[in-house]
Amino acid sequence: MTRPRPIGSFTADMCPHCGQAAPLVYRGVLAYCSACGQLRGPLTGASVTHAGQVSKAGGVVAKVTAWLAFAVGAMLVLLFGGLLGWWIPAAMIAVLTLTVFGLLMWGGRSLARSGAKSAADTKSAAVFALAATRRGELRGADLMQALNVSRAEGEAILESLSKANPDDVVLEVDDQGGLYWVFPRHRQRVAAGSTDAPTPSSSVMDPLLEEFAALEAEEAARERKAR
Repeated sequence: MTRPRPIGSFTADMCPHCGQAAPLVYRGVLAYCSACGQLRGPLTGASVTHAGQVSKAGGVVAKVTAWLAFAVGAMLVLLFGGLLGWWIPAAMIAVLTLTVFGLLMWGGRSLARSGAKSAADTKSAAVFALAATRRGELRGADLMQALNVSRAEGEAILESLSKANPDDVVLEVDDQGGLYWVFPRHRQRVAAGSTDAPTPSSSVMDPLLEEFAALEAEEAARERKAR
C-alpha cells in the first residue's frame, strides 16, 4: 500500500494539496491528482492514464514483427525448397524463422505482461491514495470520477484489490444492497483522530500550478462558448 511521507520530504509523485503519493490522471493535456482531484503539474508522477502503455505498444509491435518474419521465412522456405529443390538452405531458413518467431512472440508477451502489471500497480496506488482522502470507504462511482474509468471498471478494480489484499480491502453491502469497499487501516486512523496523510503547508506548492490553473480556466471558457 502506498504510504505518504512527512512534510518536508515531498517527492515528485506526492500531491502538494492532499499529501498523498497519488498518481496523476490526465484529462486532455491537464493533469489532476487521483486522490483529491486538484490540478497538478504534468510529468510530476506516475500516470493512471498512461501507465504501461509503452510496454503494451511494444508488445503489439513485437508480435506483429514476429508474424511478418514468419511469413517472409515461410515464403523463402517454399522458394528454396519447393521451387528450387535446395532443401538444406530451406531447412536452415525454417529453423532460423521459427527461432526468430519464438523469440519475438516471447518478448511481445513479456512486454504485454509488464505493461499490464504497471497499469494495475499504478491503479492500485491511486485507489489506496483515494481511500485515504475518503475516510477509508470507496464505491465504484468514486473511482469513475477520480480515475476517469467506467463504474463497472471501478468496481472490478476494487474487487480485484479485495481479493489480492483481503486484510486491507473488505467488500461490504449497504442497507439498499449497494456494494462498497472498506479500507480498515484508513478507517482506524480516522477513528483515532489522526491520519498518515499530512496537510501540506501553503509554501509546499507546485510552481507550475498557477500556469495550469490558467489553462484550465481558458479551456472552461472555450467550452462555455461552444455551448
